[in-house]
Amino acid sequence: MSIDTCRSICVDAGRRFGLHHNSLLCTLFLILVTFAPAGRLVSAAQKSPDSAKVNIRFVDVMPNANYLELLYWFLTPETLRNDQYLKDVEHIVRDSPFTLAFLTARNGTDDFDPPTHDGIARLVAAAHQHGLKVGLQLPMNRGVLKWSRGSDDPLDYQTTIAETELTLDGKGEGVTVLRDEMRQGKPVASQLLRVYVFQKTSDGQYAPGSLQDATAKAQADVNSAGVVQVRIMGSSTMAGMTAYIMVENTYDTLDLFSDAFIRVIHQRLDQYRDVPFDGIALDEFGYMSVPHPLIGNFRDRFGGKAFAAAFERERKLNFVETLFNMRYCPAQHPEVRIRAIDEYWDHLRQGPLRIEQEVYQYSRHLFGEQ
Repeated sequence: MSIDTCRSICVDAGRRFGLHHNSLLCTLFLILVTFAPAGRLVSAAQKSPDSAKVNIRFVDVMPNANYLELLYWFLTPETLRNDQYLKDVEHIVRDSPFTLAFLTARNGTDDFDPPTHDGIARLVAAAHQHGLKVGLQLPMNRGVLKWSRGSDDPLDYQTTIAETELTLDGKGEGVTVLRDEMRQGKPVASQLLRVYVFQKTSDGQYAPGSLQDATAKAQADVNSAGVVQVRIMGSSTMAGMTAYIMVENTYDTLDLFSDAFIRVIHQRLDQYRDVPFDGIALDEFGYMSVPHPLIGNFRDRFGGKAFAAAFERERKLNFVETLFNMRYCPAQHPEVRIRAIDEYWDHLRQGPLRIEQEVYQYSRHLFGEQ
């Protein structure tokens, strides 16, 4: 699909990138309209079921908008075939106000394929000859990460921490089942993380001095992917006490704090280090998506080996204990819970920031500060 048959206007962070040519912005689409031959309107994902003629009106600017407009150029197999990109470049320069376009691979275009690399290099050179700057969208979603990184190491994976609690019987025993599944599917592994037993005094509080680690008194059986049965075999001294249980589920998605994620960023950028791009747009990355449709309250927390190690190194706090303190604190000491919540969520924010900063710094290293 060429520019002659596909026009994309994506509203993001700037109305005229000509005024912001040093920026490395460009992340999310707000508007995407694609026109196909024969007057049929289609979206980027599927054709409209309504075959009636659609009246299209083009405007120079989006009304009532306080953000910039950005041109996304769909890089399809047709774009590079028979030098179609040369016509596209001329069309953009002649018929649009944009001075920078971001390439985004579509319709099965494999930007890891050497012929695609060579075609993109020719495209960028042709664009520069016409005064058009070209940036590259850098998606970092789960599919791209799995495709890029080669061999897997579960130590680099993201995890979720599922939780539940129960009241122990007269023998200090109890059994429960925890289930976990994210939008991408079921976990590849599950394990018991910790069991705490305490005398609960109210919601979120326990009697000081009653807290004890009872993980050694628990048995976990993984019945199937994401389904873990936990049996607590305490003693009569625990009768009527509350057991708080955490299970860690591992998913085949890279931990944002892992070195593996950084290596993938370098791998994807290094393959185009010889192409003088004018910008890099980081897109489609982050923590895993929660289950959809969302049923009930989602209370899992994100973790991982690298996530936890960075937390303990930077916060000087025990990660698992902090997870518990987010839910419970000694009676009359809410500051314990408040601090745990603040520390965890502040650390969680550092994951995406870490990736954003690495892409920014490494792309400037490869393509120049301008």
